[in-house]
Amino acid sequence: MGFDLKQQLNITQRLEHRLVMTQQMQQAISMLQLSHLELIEQINEELLENPILQEADDASGDDAEGRDSMELPAVGDADDPVAQPDDDVRLESERLEGEASGVDDLLPEVPSSESLSLEQENSLREDVEWNAYVADSVNYTPDQGMYDPSALEEWVPPENRLSSKPTLAEHLLWQMQVSDFHSHERAAAEFIIGNLNADGYLTSITVEEIAQKTNLLVETVERTLAKIQQFDPVGVGARSLVECLLIQAQHYGTVDPVMETILARHLRELERKDYGTIARALKIPVEDVLETVKAILVLDPHPGRAYGSEDVNYIVPDVYIYRQGDDYQVTLNDDGMPRLRLSQKFINTHDQAAVKEYIEQKKRHAKWLIQAIQMRQETILRVTRSILKFQHDFFDFGPSRLRPLTLREVAQDVERHESTVSRVTTNKYAHTPHGLFELKYFFRNAVTRTDGDDIASEVVRSKIRTLVEAENPKKPMSDQEIVAALAREGIEIARRTVQKYREQLGILNSSQRKRFF
Repeated sequence: MGFDLKQQLNITQRLEHRLVMTQQMQQAISMLQLSHLELIEQINEELLENPILQEADDASGDDAEGRDSMELPAVGDADDPVAQPDDDVRLESERLEGEASGVDDLLPEVPSSESLSLEQENSLREDVEWNAYVADSVNYTPDQGMYDPSALEEWVPPENRLSSKPTLAEHLLWQMQVSDFHSHERAAAEFIIGNLNADGYLTSITVEEIAQKTNLLVETVERTLAKIQQFDPVGVGARSLVECLLIQAQHYGTVDPVMETILARHLRELERKDYGTIARALKIPVEDVLETVKAILVLDPHPGRAYGSEDVNYIVPDVYIYRQGDDYQVTLNDDGMPRLRLSQKFINTHDQAAVKEYIEQKKRHAKWLIQAIQMRQETILRVTRSILKFQHDFFDFGPSRLRPLTLREVAQDVERHESTVSRVTTNKYAHTPHGLFELKYFFRNAVTRTDGDDIASEVVRSKIRTLVEAENPKKPMSDQEIVAALAREGIEIARRTVQKYREQLGILNSSQRKRFF
């Protein structure tokens, strides 16, 4: 009996640990993918919905409470090292990168006899050392910094402040271009990406058909598809709902035999919320089924839906990169960011058990939100500083000195997963001495020179633009002549590549550029 008791305790601790981390992970992931304006909007919504959360500026009458509160370290100070979140939490959030939707509204309704009691839930929560992660009283104060980014506003032309979201295909193709793909894998990847539906599924064509149409081995297509399925959003390229969810669970580290069995054999019962039948079939307690269901509900069954919107967004920089003396500094843009704190006065004014439980729930949610914002800001700052390190010549001399850079290089430098870097550089903008750029702009695939050195494809595009601008308008250069001109500079590329780059630049072909007077 002693052995059985120990086994039950171990299982309970594992399940609750996963649940708590999953709830926190939802906050961190949702914050990572937001733009600056979207983040401010999200924070304002949370302020309206959560009575525990308040703006520090609105905390009149809470002076004593404010003095007792512990501040989170400010982020973005160029002279201070970036504050580190709790290692276990950071690693878990890193491992659980991906799309996540709120779980609270989706949790199954079950009779109280089949659910965990309030006492059990409270006991399990105590097993997680939450106080070691965030103190009971927390403030979030955006970095005020020593630099006034408003001085840079005049540098940004209005036309550079408008942006539309990339389509799913554009987002995936960009990741492919800055990842380690062989030429034959690129051919397969382009075919796969071009056949995904709006939800991100590959259902209109089989792997065997792709292999036949691209003259590639089935194994090559399978390997390429597996790589794409690990792109952001994770699970894209799946051929079924079950595969999509399992890919995400495996990527996040939440998969276990119970989840695999439920998804593979009991999807119908899952849709009907027939948890008792699932529990009996697997010969496990209903509580274990519920814990697995909660983990499944965090996964995104439609990973492609977040892309493809035609909305036009006003661009506000997330970071400012500016020269100070002989070096560059990186400052986060906290303009308009509400200063957050917990209302200790509200927390201490209610004694009824039911109200106290509600307050505890809201307090936990508020602390997760604050830490998620902190983690987002730190990640953006780390990635931007890494980009500055790799692309230092760009900031000194401009786009012509942009070097090849992959997601993997930055991911290894900041000790994050590639999908994290992809997420944090999408729809995030940096204001630089050379203008406003999306962070993903700094990732470029390589073009090899004849001397063996690599240059960024953006540099080649810039050279093509320069050649066309300097040409004789009565005798414009053909694509083949551009190829020859680049070859004289040691850049060997095919004519079709020149054509592709020229079209990307919006440059007409030679016959359309020709002037007769």
